[in-house]
Amino acid sequence: MTDIPNGRIFRISPLGEWELVCTYDGWPNGLKIHQDGRIFITDYKRGLMVLDPQTGNIQPLLDSAGSEGFKGVKIAMTLWARLANRSSHRLPYVVSALAMAAAALVAAALTEHPVLKIAALCTAVASILSFQATFWAIPSTFLTGRAAAGGLAMIVSIGNLGGFTGPFMIGLIKDSTHSYSMPFFAVAAILLAGLCLMVWLGDPARKKQVDATRLVGKQKLG
Repeated sequence: MTDIPNGRIFRISPLGEWELVCTYDGWPNGLKIHQDGRIFITDYKRGLMVLDPQTGNIQPLLDSAGSEGFKGVKIAMTLWARLANRSSHRLPYVVSALAMAAAALVAAALTEHPVLKIAALCTAVASILSFQATFWAIPSTFLTGRAAAGGLAMIVSIGNLGGFTGPFMIGLIKDSTHSYSMPFFAVAAILLAGLCLMVWLGDPARKKQVDATRLVGKQKLG
């Protein structure tokens, strides 16, 4: 099991006992165990890594492809964030990123072609990270002082909880359905639920701007 923000790889026994396999400077997104026992890790920061579970030794396997680093997702995040910053209303960029991520996960679950599946998964990852790049600008526009500290801490705590329970949920769904497609559908449903929640809550900063404009208009009429 991977711990993305802290760069840790854990081993969980059938009895539910946790064991730290290794800690390194990276952001491990997921892993796959090879038939020879080696563990291949997809790392957002370092590329592809290979881990020896017996010794805990981890080494980079591929940090670039065709002399180019794995920067496609970073480029997508940067461009999406710039587009959102140019707009006075960031909410459409946030919810559309969630919608694209959900659609890409559904496409990855439905297609059997390996190239199309990888393309769909790459789109899903880029969309989720683009959502993160634009989402954080919203709470910081209306939360100030202690409210900002408490609100942002609560958001981070909920996110960390999701990062902890998500792998368990995916594993349970996969084991109960004997399919890798159903976890994709489940995660897509969670993303759509977040989309609906964002639309329902709206953009508080924009609401304040509208209220302020109305107040100025009333004062001028008065």
